[in-house]
Amino acid sequence: MAALFLIVAALLTHFRGGFAAATYQVTERLVNHEGTALNVSGVSGTFENVSAAQCEGICDATDDCNSFSYCPAFATCFLKEACLIGGEPLVNASDWNGCVTYFKACEAVVPYAAKERLLVNQGAE
Repeated sequence: MAALFLIVAALLTHFRGGFAAATYQVTERLVNHEGTALNVSGVSGTFENVSAAQCEGICDATDDCNSFSYCPAFATCFLKEACLIGGEPLVNASDWNGCVTYFKACEAVVPYAAKERLLVNQGAE
């Protein structure tokens, strides 16, 4: 557990300046389908007391992280694997809690490939 704390502390220190390798887009509200929550070194991919810029850096340094939810009121982010292209449906304004989705735009063919796999897994031809 102490080693994990040191890894997270190092990531937060390294990315404190807002450095991020990828260019992120941000939605007005959370997307409806955020994808699977990610774990970092076997523990929750939820980070508290961080800025959005710090979370971008953590996402960049985490395998399979393509997006994250960020809640400014709580300074908390949640790493996600969802590969978004932009224009995905958002949560209803009446259900919105102030959180937004940050994402690295993926190729348009990725969601199609995922849909195709889902059909194959369900037995469709």
